[in-house]
Amino acid sequence: MKKKLKIALAIGFLALLIVSFVIGWIVRDMYFGKGPTRTAPLRLTGFEYIKPLLICDTNPEKKYPELKPLETELTDFIDKQKAAGKIDTASIFFQDLKTDGKIDINKDEKFEPASLTKISVMIMIYKMAEINPAILSEEIKYSGGEDLNSSQEIKPKDYAKIGGVYTVNELIEKMIKYSDNISAHLLINLINDTTAQSLFSDLQIPFPEDSQKSNTMTTKDISYLFRILYNATYLPKESSEKSLQLLSEIDYKNGLSAGVPKNVVVSHKFGLFSVKDGSTNNIIQRQLHDCGIVYHINDPYLLCVMTKSSSDIPAIENFIKNVSKMAYQQVDNYSK
Repeated sequence: MKKKLKIALAIGFLALLIVSFVIGWIVRDMYFGKGPTRTAPLRLTGFEYIKPLLICDTNPEKKYPELKPLETELTDFIDKQKAAGKIDTASIFFQDLKTDGKIDINKDEKFEPASLTKISVMIMIYKMAEINPAILSEEIKYSGGEDLNSSQEIKPKDYAKIGGVYTVNELIEKMIKYSDNISAHLLINLINDTTAQSLFSDLQIPFPEDSQKSNTMTTKDISYLFRILYNATYLPKESSEKSLQLLSEIDYKNGLSAGVPKNVVVSHKFGLFSVKDGSTNNIIQRQLHDCGIVYHINDPYLLCVMTKSSSDIPAIENFIKNVSKMAYQQVDNYSK
């Protein structure tokens, strides 16, 4: 009798082990992906003995269950807004900067980045300042020319004026805080082709083309610009800190900032590209984007929203605001 009991217990224990193993295997596949954990580091090239780390996705296949409600809510919201004719399409990239959890909706859709590329201009100028710090105090006179702000639907509140003399630091501030195209133009003239190409080559993202027919960047591409600043992996710590400080002082508040409490800091940049009818010159589509870092008190995160829409600007801004609000509320709920 005792022998039969021992056999039964042994069989039961073995069965329990098998069941536990199977359950563990299923859970692993659900939340961590099949196969071994893989990293996806992006390293800076151009050196003989070192390869500095720029960005590392610690586990790109891992699923974060706390993000599933947000992903579902955002996907449903995009579908409803498309059905209502508010937007044509939209892409959303979200990254929890504390856990590295990510959401990437419509990740292959490409957009004209428009003024989002001003972030790269700032980064390139600060990169040049590593070798020549004096460049930031160099003075530049704006002698006039084509009004590069005239076609902007969202006009800059401050900009470089004809006859004005500005330091490079002052031009960076106008370019970032007010999205001044004139300041951006004056700064771009300081950057040689090699420097202009190197940042995009280092990050392995496409170099933006100046063409109305080119939709060249994804939300994840744009996220790299913010991630290297937040991680301080491309520029010195002081320059990265200054960059994100300027981005937190942007006067545009109708997108990401409108969806979070007023006391929450958001370092972001918007971009607006208008597609016009060739014969009537009427705007037939807008690409309005807002991307940045939301400094939630417990759990900072990166959010990039890029859109294509035939709606007016306030309707698209309302879409971005609501996406921002959903993201903040979900993070606020699971980070407590």
